[in-house]
Amino acid sequence: MKYKLIFSLIFILAVSMVSAGGTITAALTDLCKILYEVVGTLASVMILLSSVVYAGGQMFGAEMRARAHVWSQSLLSGAVIGIIMIVIVPNVLGAMLGMTFDANSCTFS
Repeated sequence: MKYKLIFSLIFILAVSMVSAGGTITAALTDLCKILYEVVGTLASVMILLSSVVYAGGQMFGAEMRARAHVWSQSLLSGAVIGIIMIVIVPNVLGAMLGMTFDANSCTFS
């Protein structure tokens, strides 16, 4: 599972690099735009599903309630980690490249 995630991230970066004209800055800008579009929506859906699963689990017995509670916590923590990644990762990449990150236009300059 871990290797699939790493491979898919490298693949996305490579595809972004080819479509962006070949520079690493352009590829990171494209990757940043994709992440901003996907992670925000996905985090919102995960928070909504977390609340639905938690509320639905309250109608069942103790064992199912416990499972629903764990599922709800997993969904919520995944959403929070995604939001933290969106806030922190572009700034870290900018520091690694020696550039500043502009969150409004999702560019490094």
